[in-house]
Amino acid sequence: MGATYLPCSSLYGEASADKLELKQFLESIPSPILKADESYDSSWVFVEGGLDEELNQDYKVIEGAAINLPHRINLPNQSLWYQKIVEVDAPGVLEISADDGAQLIVDGKRILRIHGNFFPFDFSGEHSVTIRVLNNAMFGGLNRVRYYTRDRYTKFIKDKEEVDEEKFLLQKALLIKNIDVNASLPAADLIQDLQQKLSSYPYIIGPYLIRRTDTVSIMAITDSNKSVELWKGSDSLNLTLKDSKQGGIVRFDLSQAETSDGLYYRLVSDRSLSAINYISTKETASYSFNVWADSQSGWKNFNQTLSVISQGSDAFGVGLGDLVSEGCDSLHWIQFFSHLAQVSGRMPFFLIPGNHDYDGYYDDLNAANHRAFTQSNPFQSWTFDNSAFIAIDPNATFPIGIKDGTNQYQWFQKEIESEKWKNATWRFVFLHQPPFSQGWEGYHGDQVIRDLLEPVLEKAKVDFVVCGHTHNYERWTRSYGEQRVTFLIVGGAGGSLEDGPMSAEPEMDTAIRQHHFGRFTISQNAVKFEAISHEGRAIDSYRQVK
Repeated sequence: MGATYLPCSSLYGEASADKLELKQFLESIPSPILKADESYDSSWVFVEGGLDEELNQDYKVIEGAAINLPHRINLPNQSLWYQKIVEVDAPGVLEISADDGAQLIVDGKRILRIHGNFFPFDFSGEHSVTIRVLNNAMFGGLNRVRYYTRDRYTKFIKDKEEVDEEKFLLQKALLIKNIDVNASLPAADLIQDLQQKLSSYPYIIGPYLIRRTDTVSIMAITDSNKSVELWKGSDSLNLTLKDSKQGGIVRFDLSQAETSDGLYYRLVSDRSLSAINYISTKETASYSFNVWADSQSGWKNFNQTLSVISQGSDAFGVGLGDLVSEGCDSLHWIQFFSHLAQVSGRMPFFLIPGNHDYDGYYDDLNAANHRAFTQSNPFQSWTFDNSAFIAIDPNATFPIGIKDGTNQYQWFQKEIESEKWKNATWRFVFLHQPPFSQGWEGYHGDQVIRDLLEPVLEKAKVDFVVCGHTHNYERWTRSYGEQRVTFLIVGGAGGSLEDGPMSAEPEMDTAIRQHHFGRFTISQNAVKFEAISHEGRAIDSYRQVK
């Protein structure tokens, strides 16, 4: 007998009577704590980095002011250097917490990270430790530095993996239909019982549809290497096997011809069945699409946003970065796609990275998880009916930007000169960082984005620039010659909202601190945009006609 897993969103509701005890057990499992052997919070020497510094920078001796941690300073898109003499008894591991990321240099030699914020410290005795913080946001700096012995760190990683596996197993048991669970068993026996019962039911996370220029990819994540089958057809009651892939991150590509007139599909792995989904990519003269940013691991709020999105019939959606809060952590991405699955099985998405999707990758700025889980280019273009879209990514360099002469810059210039762009009625540019913003005190948007876009907005006849990054909603319309451009920030999909003072300038037409997403509705020569709260209420609207 096959079984289907309930949507991850059901975890936020009341547990059924037969699953209540199981949910209570899941919530009672404590996460392991990594206790520091040493904390280095005082007597650091600090100096600002040069404005010409890039990702890889030669080591330098620091002569500056003495500071204590945490230390934060308003120097966006700039490196911050910290130095201290550290003495340890034995080799171990350093944990470096910094905004946005850090590089470690010991005795003048660059040390690459193990993973995330953890760096090997294969030394004993007294050593010069230099930490170079790469600040991509507003206020950034060095938060804390901790030292752990190798044994303590290794045990923590082992304990964390075991706890994560147990919690994942219990979550599967809560979500699966038609499988009896005896939650009254002793903990060890319950885990063993679940392992046996669920061994034939791989967890299918998704499916999620990723829209590409000429194809749509049906993707999913499974917790097993068992094969995943794609069944599809024009009739939901008569699906046939199309393809099979080994489990893990799986991808099935369908051409526009296959999906234009609509098709039903489901994924099957061993005895697990996904829901049957329907997809149609047929382009119509009147259509809508949603835009949102900064879900950023605020899963409960994001789930509410998606619930409202699911009530519409958008042709596609666009996630504008900071999809997760720790880009190098695969679990964050699994959680993201688990929630997105309530709509992504029938609605394709374009998922653009933001600065937090690069977190943990500040050795090389290769956002490996974004690439692995979406298998898409971080900058791309597409068309839909009478509209053209360009998505760009300024986060692949430090400081952020898209410099003249780079591949992305040349690609961008070529795209805005293309026939498909020129022939469109409506033209959209998507990216994470905004050129203009009022939502943070002292932040006015990113100058490097203004330098890229403002010289071409009139010539390229850009109608909308849509961004995230600032955790609120903002709208501003201004003219560039004869071209009217509307700048939108939709940074309230799930993460915490801004709560401090706003900047005095630029004075946006509208700025609202509320969780939300945006929806464009296009009808030939008219565009209607609405910002919609995650309760489903329109908090702002804008209309433009050509």
